[in-house]
Amino acid sequence: MLDIYYVYAAHYDVNLTPEGLSLTWGWLMDNLHPLTGLCCVSSGRLVGLAHYREMPSPLDGEYIGFLDDLIVHREFRRNGIAKKLLKEIKVICQKSGWNAVWWITKDDNYEARKVYDKIARKTDWVLYEMDGR
Repeated sequence: MLDIYYVYAAHYDVNLTPEGLSLTWGWLMDNLHPLTGLCCVSSGRLVGLAHYREMPSPLDGEYIGFLDDLIVHREFRRNGIAKKLLKEIKVICQKSGWNAVWWITKDDNYEARKVYDKIARKTDWVLYEMDGR
């Protein structure tokens, strides 16, 4: 079942550890943790997933949604699975009263960006990352 998450991690050059997987799984199973997710299953096989959470937008004084992860198994791409997951997140956004859902992707993630460009608008924000170690 987790093979799709390993493929996702490899795409972003992230080495998954048993400890990290256990912690993430714990977050997903904890109803009090903000991280939650959606899955798409076909014939008992996990073929797509999305991790999302609510987050505050201090400048607006409201909550928005943040999509942390979205992956569709390579064999199942171009079947509308990503669009279905994003459509369900939009429903969750509306039910939760969020004004928007944000997410980031690598600039060279062209295949995914083709889908995103049809569903959302690309912003002019630039992402920075400061090492915390």
